[in-house]
Amino acid sequence: YDAWPVPGRAVVFGSDGADGLYGVWRSPRSNWAPVMEIVHDDVPGLAVVGDDVPRFLIGRMAALVLTFSDDGRDAAPALDALGLPAALRVPGDNRDEVAIASWANPRLPTPGANPYTAGITEAELDRLDEVFAARPPG
Repeated sequence: YDAWPVPGRAVVFGSDGADGLYGVWRSPRSNWAPVMEIVHDDVPGLAVVGDDVPRFLIGRMAALVLTFSDDGRDAAPALDALGLPAALRVPGDNRDEVAIASWANPRLPTPGANPYTAGITEAELDRLDEVFAARPPG
């Protein structure tokens, strides 16, 4: 990962276990601290995948619980703790990860953004940062 071009305001905190890194974008203007997915294939890519770290983790955990809930285990206690609405509680491969991410991260500029095919540039992040600096948190 050391050779990957990580934007200067991104603080990397983890990996997806394959070819993606996760990081927090540090804003100089606002309290906006979105979670970014950072990839490097032939061309580097960035995507905003979480409003902030807690919301990102809630959405990811809900999707993971659903992924493994089709083995007969009762996932309801974990999903209740995460607050996942009943309409999104579809187990296994039929779950709607974009809907779950949108529920957990209501401020995402592009829910389900893919850094390989529909990434965002650092300049676009700066413009989004200006928008979020002008908005109240929430």
